[in-house]
Amino acid sequence: MREDSPGGISWLSSSLKIVGLYFGDENARAKSWDEVTAKFNSVLKKWESRFLTLRGKKTVIESLAVSTIWHVAKVYPPSREVIDTIQSAIWKFVWSKKPELVRRETCTSGYAAGGLGIVDVGSRSKALLIGRLFRLLDAEQPDCAWKELMRYYVNRMLGFNDNTRPNCDIPTPFYSHFLRVLREFNVDISCRRSSHAFYGEKIRNCVTPVRARCEDIWNRQLGPG
Repeated sequence: MREDSPGGISWLSSSLKIVGLYFGDENARAKSWDEVTAKFNSVLKKWESRFLTLRGKKTVIESLAVSTIWHVAKVYPPSREVIDTIQSAIWKFVWSKKPELVRRETCTSGYAAGGLGIVDVGSRSKALLIGRLFRLLDAEQPDCAWKELMRYYVNRMLGFNDNTRPNCDIPTPFYSHFLRVLREFNVDISCRRSSHAFYGEKIRNCVTPVRARCEDIWNRQLGPG
């Protein structure tokens, strides 16, 4: 630990909590997720004894439960273990800890495709990061410190770096993850879209639409449509 105090800075040996997230040591990420996961579970616990419809449970999940985790996901992308823990809690809540009657992939699709629109935490947390790229490229927003830092780590990898700014050959773990997300979602920088649009496209590409049995019957009797 440093003993000098440049600019009057006081150094800490432990993590520092800022707007609900921990920073400063190697355990900051784990502590942030442990805290927010506990809050997420407590929300579901309060509602699990209520007699809710499937759509009612979906509303609780979207509006009250997973809304508590997105601010952390934008700074500390969740690990596979965290995603599995949260998603498992979601499915137990949806089916009241009973056997699941519909495939999870189907449940994450929209109503029109035969699903419930249950959130896919892994895909949504990745999609949330994409908005940063378009904010970086937005010429109307003034340059600021975070833009310079982001350019340093990703300009060369995205292919629009120049010699007026320094570049980094090996990005940090966060920006390495960010670049993988851009490749996974096949982001076209010339076509600006919202994170929600990228998420919706991802779900549609991963899920086979399921038509209701009654729709198939009516189509056989009366013809398509």
